[in-house]
Amino acid sequence: MKIYPINILNYIKDHNVEDTIFLLYGSNLGLLDEIYKKILEKLNFDLNDPFSNVKINSSQLINYENILIEELTTLSVFQSCKNILLDLRDISPNDIILKILKNTFSASFKNYKLVILGGHIKTNSPLIKFFNTFKNCLQIPCYEEDTSIFESKVKNYIIKNEIKLSESELSKVLLKLSKDSKINNNIFEKLDLISLSNEVNTSTFFESFDDNVETDTNMLVDYSLCGEFSKAINILHKSKLSKVSSILICKKFLYKLKIIESLLNYLGKGFSFEHAISKSDIKVFFKEKNNLFKQTKIWNKKSVNLCINKFIKTEINCKLNSEIDYNYLEIAMMFIQLQTSKNL
Repeated sequence: MKIYPINILNYIKDHNVEDTIFLLYGSNLGLLDEIYKKILEKLNFDLNDPFSNVKINSSQLINYENILIEELTTLSVFQSCKNILLDLRDISPNDIILKILKNTFSASFKNYKLVILGGHIKTNSPLIKFFNTFKNCLQIPCYEEDTSIFESKVKNYIIKNEIKLSESELSKVLLKLSKDSKINNNIFEKLDLISLSNEVNTSTFFESFDDNVETDTNMLVDYSLCGEFSKAINILHKSKLSKVSSILICKKFLYKLKIIESLLNYLGKGFSFEHAISKSDIKVFFKEKNNLFKQTKIWNKKSVNLCINKFIKTEINCKLNSEIDYNYLEIAMMFIQLQTSKNL
């Protein structure tokens, strides 16, 4: 059963959720992180108590295929129900993981609550389709926030604080809204903190949105994929100073490259760009269309596949060598520059 993030906590409150699987997934990584923490709290997970609460990551699952079975069949010492967190966010669910999960759930279990963090996967992925068959699985999709909610919040904030903005200035602010709800909420939390000691004026209001890391990282990716290497590198250096996660940047590159790959596949089948971008599996904001149109003219499927593989390896290297993670990013961006220079 699919339940949206806004409703899941009330569902837990009103239902017996023993022997339930909670599957969280989606591209809104901030919302996913926020909701899973609230779910753990609501379910009384205490990961500091290893006797009743267990965390398993994808590497553990792959290296020891029976680990989930053993945890599901082992009773909790102090509680009637065992809490298990299966975190698959550090690797895209693949055939190996799916095979392990199918083998695990070929049997039935009792006295457990299982939270699975699937990360950035699509609704038509084999993992989602597999869990669609489970009556005791609650699927919680965390996709891009409805920007109209935050647009309304921006406008209400402007009116409440008597901030004077022209229509063009308001449009510029709205363009800086993130797809990630957590980042948008952080902006308003920052404004609330500022208002405790100072009046929020037009200048401070603009600055709060200008500090939006999401906007900068999106620009970094777009500049790079459009062949504007020097602009992209400048933002990369700024991101390093701001301590932006290198993993986040890798994921953004992979996300955009996969969109370009999908568009190129449709274009190769004879679809027009407008028809291709309107397809249900191409999830983009209207403001992204111009850059994507330009990128489909620069890129071809072979180059996109090479760069996807490059960033998969870069993400792994960043995780293993956090002291020099930005060096790996810069090398990957130089690789992109090599690909784009062929068609500019």
